[in-house]
Amino acid sequence: MKKKMLLVALVACLLAPATVFANDAFDISLGATAQYQEKPSDAVDSDFSDLSNYKFGADARVRIAILEVTGSAVMSSSDDGDYLFDTLLTAGVSFDVLKLVRVGVGIGPTFTTGYVDDEVTYYGANGETPDNFGDFLLSAPLTYRASADVMLGNIMAGISYSVPTDMSFNDFDASKMEPVWDNGKFGVSVLFNLI
Repeated sequence: MKKKMLLVALVACLLAPATVFANDAFDISLGATAQYQEKPSDAVDSDFSDLSNYKFGADARVRIAILEVTGSAVMSSSDDGDYLFDTLLTAGVSFDVLKLVRVGVGIGPTFTTGYVDDEVTYYGANGETPDNFGDFLLSAPLTYRASADVMLGNIMAGISYSVPTDMSFNDFDASKMEPVWDNGKFGVSVLFNLI
């Protein structure tokens, strides 16, 4: 009898994480996002209903098992009327908790691209415009992103928080990995699972 109970307990221990963190093998999600632009330290006195405090754009996620790649871009316009896109690409992990909530965390480069005079222009962290996209991407500051989404069938609705660092791929210094909390941004997304 003790051996059977031990076997049942062992099987339960092996299956419990699979039940709590159940996830599909592969999925692609695409949707819309809104990012609040005020600094967290100023948010207490901010008007959250004022749409001028937000940037709107797209959010995309690809997940294989627990590995997740995300991309989000929010749009604004410059004083000259050119379109600018603040983009964040991350690689990380995500877990489905009881198939109700998906929690994810990742890190990746954040950068700005612009559509100026019918051409795509890249803007570095200090406003410079490098000619080579590869060099531009390697010098982009790395940003952490955490997200939590409620899963409603094929629709996910949730929040995210992204916070930059002073580190880049070109300047991979562990002392610069600390998040710059006062430059963090809150966001909300609604995504549709395509697969």
